[in-house]
Amino acid sequence: MIKPVVKKNLSENAKENLKQYIMNLDISASNKLPPEEQLASELAVSRVTVRSALKDLEVEGLILRIHGKGTFVNKEALQIKTNIGAMAEFSAVIRKNGYKPMTKLLMCEKEKADEDIAKLLHIGKDSQLYRIERMYFADKRPAIISVAWIPVYLFQELPQQAEWDENSNFDMLSQYAGKTVKHDIVDICAISNEIMLNELHYSGKPKDKQLLNCNSILCLTACAFDQSNIPCIYGKAYYNTDYIHLQLFRSQETGI
Repeated sequence: MIKPVVKKNLSENAKENLKQYIMNLDISASNKLPPEEQLASELAVSRVTVRSALKDLEVEGLILRIHGKGTFVNKEALQIKTNIGAMAEFSAVIRKNGYKPMTKLLMCEKEKADEDIAKLLHIGKDSQLYRIERMYFADKRPAIISVAWIPVYLFQELPQQAEWDENSNFDMLSQYAGKTVKHDIVDICAISNEIMLNELHYSGKPKDKQLLNCNSILCLTACAFDQSNIPCIYGKAYYNTDYIHLQLFRSQETGI
């Protein structure tokens, strides 16, 4: 299946182009960015669009705007491998941590929504959900396990099992449901390997029983929203912190 073009607004495109420009910038001599009007001219967008993109990059900590002096690349923020404040697909998280990612679909089946998940996804109790469990490897070592619940009713055409094996959950929502995940709300806690195993449905082979093979696991629980601010996916991600390090830039000025 040919993947559809994901439409993005000008501010998002400007932000991505600016981020790429910053990543390739030689800041050894100066970390100051050109003025807004020059950036707008080079990006062929309005200053309003540039200002919106710069605001997003400031919240992420990638730039610093100093009144009366200009906009500067935050040298310290460039050292952050994976910003927990920015959404990223799991393979990208592994890649940013310096490893080669691989993915394995552990299971994909339908189940009824319990009361808690139904409430979060704004659906009726016992509504049909896809439950998808995946393993992500860092240089062939288990690094992340994800569990996702997606309402079946979202899909205009029910995907085949092979499609879940070959595509990320975000890609499946885009291809089959016309949904683009825009943001999510995340809860973070540390759990034991035993608790994680009890929460997973995947039984696996005996050699897979440890799965992440670590005692303490970082668990991120998230509810994600689409372009209409409607919840479309609920999930849990279990991180092996031996390999995956998550960081967060916080600023008193931006409220982060």
